[in-house]
Amino acid sequence: MSDSPHERRRTILRALSPTTVHSVQALSRLTGVSVITIRRDLTELAHEGLVTRVHGGALRAPRRGAARPASMRRRQDVEIKRRLAQATAQLIEDGEAVIIDSGTTCEMVAEQLAGRDIRVLCLSLGAGAAVASVRGAAVTIAGGPVDPESLSLFSAEAVDAVRAFRADVAVLSTCAVSTREGLTVMESDDATVKRAIMASSTRRILPTAPSKITQTNTYRFGRIEDLDALLTTSQIDPDALEELRGAGVDVVLCD
Repeated sequence: MSDSPHERRRTILRALSPTTVHSVQALSRLTGVSVITIRRDLTELAHEGLVTRVHGGALRAPRRGAARPASMRRRQDVEIKRRLAQATAQLIEDGEAVIIDSGTTCEMVAEQLAGRDIRVLCLSLGAGAAVASVRGAAVTIAGGPVDPESLSLFSAEAVDAVRAFRADVAVLSTCAVSTREGLTVMESDDATVKRAIMASSTRRILPTAPSKITQTNTYRFGRIEDLDALLTTSQIDPDALEELRGAGVDVVLCD
């Protein structure tokens, strides 16, 4: 049995893995404290960016700044991203002006919007190609150099393009979501682009996997209160869901 909260949380961190979910019950047995206490510990560790809360348990969070390659991210949580993309596309009306952020989930949203009567500004070549694959949308790609790994646009030219585009709705991506720290990403250039997207849009939608919720990263670009809708799945930890809704966030479960 752990003697103090600090020691107990160190025990929890040593037990957790980035790839295997450890249940709240298993951690309770390991540390000799109640399930309620373990949930509180996991909430605190998640706010510190050390664990990822999932339904019924937790994972050890990836090291901050250790981004997975885009090719790997495209293969991760594919079915979850597809459901989120379908639900996000249903929130966009024909005739609207839309900004689609970079990121693999946003690329899937772009696929769902192909052929729609909308005007779109895309922050990645992948999203632009996807939404333009069927005639219908008027598609613009933000300017400047292209990141060779993700095919995204983070330059000053991209920021200028976003600021010049007045959007009815923005579809955002993020590395992490926290009621304490807000919306955060790994790179400062990415955060700058996202701040411009937030400022240029009337409505802001964030489709995100449950694994990113209660996490924090390096650069903040907005508050969760700035979102009009956060779309995720029922795999979200119940405590995290309650915390987000308690903060006034419109959380939509896409199952």
